[in-house]
Amino acid sequence: MTTTKDEPIPTPPPPSIHKSAEYSSMYINWVQPSFTPFDISLLVGQAGNREKVVLTDQGAVEIEIKARLAFHPAEAKIIAHLLLQTIENYEKQIGDLEDENERLINDISKLEKSMEKLKLETADFKQRVIIVKF
Repeated sequence: MTTTKDEPIPTPPPPSIHKSAEYSSMYINWVQPSFTPFDISLLVGQAGNREKVVLTDQGAVEIEIKARLAFHPAEAKIIAHLLLQTIENYEKQIGDLEDENERLINDISKLEKSMEKLKLETADFKQRVIIVKF
């Protein structure tokens, strides 16, 4: 199909979306990415279950792998962009999601500040005790 400069480009109809017989919904809280020259894949699974964390005999968290998702690298990049957009919209409507590492760093920083304050208070207390003794 060819068009001239003056003719509008036809808009294709939206895709017809339906759920396949294999469709399932699953809770995922563990992801392991990998790639080859031909695809990018994600092993997705669940650490423990919703009621409790399951540990192996060695004390490690047991992870049940639910699926492997494989994408063409270009499609994976589009999905990454869509996920970032979705997270930005979530944070605008619900509030910021703090990165776990960022949360830990903030917690450590708060703990260090508290310890420093305690050292200063302890030093001040010791100085007062010395003053009282003399």
